[in-house]
Amino acid sequence: MRKEHIFLAMLFSAIFLRLSIIDFRPMHHDEGVNGYFAEEVLNGKWKYNPENFHGPSAFYLYALAFLVFGKELYAMRIVSVLFAVASAIVIYNMREKFEKGFVFASFFLLFSPTFFYYSLDAIHEIIFAFATFASLVYALKAVEESTQKNFITTASMLALMFITKEGSFLIAPAILIIAIAYALILGKRPSENFMKKLGVSALVFALIFCLFFTSFGSNLQGISDAFKAPFLWSSRMQRGEGHEKPEFYYVEVLLKTELFLVMFAILGAIIAFKANDRFFTAIAVFSLLFIIGASVPRYKVPWGLVTLIPFLATLAGYTMEKMENRLMLFFVIVAPIMIWQSIAYSSIDSTASFNKLAYVETTFEAKEVMETVRNFSQAKVPRIAIITAPNTDVWPLVWAFNKYSTFYYNEINNVYIESYDFLILDSKNFNELERKQEFNRIKEVFEIKRFALRAGLELFFFEKRPLTIK
Repeated sequence: MRKEHIFLAMLFSAIFLRLSIIDFRPMHHDEGVNGYFAEEVLNGKWKYNPENFHGPSAFYLYALAFLVFGKELYAMRIVSVLFAVASAIVIYNMREKFEKGFVFASFFLLFSPTFFYYSLDAIHEIIFAFATFASLVYALKAVEESTQKNFITTASMLALMFITKEGSFLIAPAILIIAIAYALILGKRPSENFMKKLGVSALVFALIFCLFFTSFGSNLQGISDAFKAPFLWSSRMQRGEGHEKPEFYYVEVLLKTELFLVMFAILGAIIAFKANDRFFTAIAVFSLLFIIGASVPRYKVPWGLVTLIPFLATLAGYTMEKMENRLMLFFVIVAPIMIWQSIAYSSIDSTASFNKLAYVETTFEAKEVMETVRNFSQAKVPRIAIITAPNTDVWPLVWAFNKYSTFYYNEINNVYIESYDFLILDSKNFNELERKQEFNRIKEVFEIKRFALRAGLELFFFEKRPLTIK
């Protein structure tokens, strides 16, 4: 079987496995927020806010997915699946660098537990990981072969980085410095029409940047706001804001979740350095700089590692290219373990305490609540009251219920409970209701159960009992 056929079989298998469990994991807090903003895009109300939830690319892509598949969670997650596949295609486009290794590298990427897990999350990370990886790969290609196509591709990928997350203001300079150093080491001089190619590429970058940050011309302030974001986010990263982790947090997560990938990648970096293979050494240098840079701020979340995975996968594939005969048996043992880890972490173990990728996850109890309301809505539009103390964050319920008649209150007083089909109360309001004289009658009207929205936030779900005729 040809290598290309193996690659395609692996690619379609990875897509199939993801789509088969795309709805399994409960909707995350961030996915609810992103769904809300995507709907704001469709309604023409969204504009870029540097203090709020990253760049515009994801919201526009999710809005497009809504138009194609409907306003559903799986529609947003399909966007992440597509960018995971696109990342593997970038590796495929590097196949001249390692004849057999690109197949192994694609496997390590597609079945990395981290990459698999977050390719089923509708957040910015997979888009950003793809853009970062493609930016460096095509920047190095542009050094080797100074074509307008390579320049424009690099500029487009850099623009996608910038319109996705604020970290691009730190990462993009590192990519350009590595590309320049690569050119100097190879002894490359500016090619014919270099300035013209650079100018056209800069224009492409500026066009993409401005179109998205200005909401396609309707919010010109978005351009200046885009340059405020790095300062706002760097301050947050240093403060931690409840996400403080020790310096070696990312190393710990990698070793517990991606041990095999890390082992192969480190070996690949050593081989590349010893062999004076400058292309893969550049990949290794970026990987090292990334893990060091990401470890400095106090603010750390596990999806911060997603951007690193394509680079580690590439180095792991390079290891297999150079040492296939000596490592094939080990790889054959490792491969099914990685596939199983990827599927298990993204499904049955997606909220388990030992799963280091799970972070502030919505519980399966909460998913059951959302499904109960959804099933009821097939008969009629439900009326829902959510009664919680001020500043209680009940995402993703906000977006999950936004298509229904949903009302929000801060206290139980003066709420005519029996006019609603469902109620969700926090502990404070439930205790207050329990003290009221009419509570016994309310228990006859509603079935009541306790559930955790996520760890540390317990709520009460009131479901109106079916009307019985005596």
